Amino acid sequence: MAQAPKRHRVAAILLDDEGRLIMFQRIRKGREVYYVAPGGGVEPSDGSPEAALRRELCEELGAEVDIVSLAFEQSREVPFVGFQFETYYYCIVHKIQPSKVHASEFEDPEKGKFFQIRTEPTPEALHSLNILPPELKSFLLANISRLTNLQKSRCTGAEGVCQ
Repeated sequence: MAQAPKRHRVAAILLDDEGRLIMFQRIRKGREVYYVAPGGGVEPSDGSPEAALRRELCEELGAEVDIVSLAFEQSREVPFVGFQFETYYYCIVHKIQPSKVHASEFEDPEKGKFFQIRTEPTPEALHSLNILPPELKSFLLANISRLTNLQKSRCTGAEGVCQ
């Protein structure tokens, strides 16, 4: 019997208006520097994974985004968390307001340091980064053409407003 997930995490494969990929560089004591997609856990009050993603992107980046489409989903075992279900979405930023950032994990020294980075979605740039989880890095490398064309397919659907 399959193990039920302990957590549902949503994350954005997030591009800015210049087509650069926005990620977080994570620096934690005793670990190699690594890079992750912005996002976080789905809370019972969110209503949907997409609502959770909009909330997380507002908290972490002060970002309002267009969610273009589902990119991929996976289940995996995460150290210190347990079994986790992850949903990744292609997103495009349409506004960032740093004054709206209010993610408590950024203030917790136990969580290490977070730095927003922007990188070109090229094989050379992506290969040079320690992107975690490894499945995300593999997905990005296998879908570079989708990333470079994402700006052209910008969604006109409901836009999340950062509050």
